[in-house]
Amino acid sequence: KEVRKEGLSLKIPSYGELITSYIIDLLLVSAVTLSLFVAFYAIVFKQVDLVATLGFVEGSWDFFAVFFGLVYLSYFTILGPIDSLGKRLFNISQRDEKNKNERASIRQSFINAFISLFSIPLLFVPVLFDFHNKIAGIKSVKIKSHD
Repeated sequence: KEVRKEGLSLKIPSYGELITSYIIDLLLVSAVTLSLFVAFYAIVFKQVDLVATLGFVEGSWDFFAVFFGLVYLSYFTILGPIDSLGKRLFNISQRDEKNKNERASIRQSFINAFISLFSIPLLFVPVLFDFHNKIAGIKSVKIKSHD
């Protein structure tokens, strides 16, 4: 299904594109979290030792999980309306479900990120059924420009 709006063509992206873009974003969030964790370790213990830092991560999964959650929520909430790196690579944008000409709001992005974050321990079942987008009032669309 394709909708044309003001020089843009909006259509529903494939599941492969959506999953790949999400995996790219998830890897980026994981890398940023690990980098910040290494920096935190270096500041607190006044040494930069990757092996010791990884040992610290293994011994404090609960702290790492909270830190990951904060980075995840920040990343997807802030970049939701302007499109995350993974979505930009596939020309996917999150739009308001009622008005696909409008980008998703920060509020909608936060709701979407919150639900998708808590779907991780649930093996992504809510995400697979698009529960996070329906609750947030967001629709993921693939954008093609007609200049």
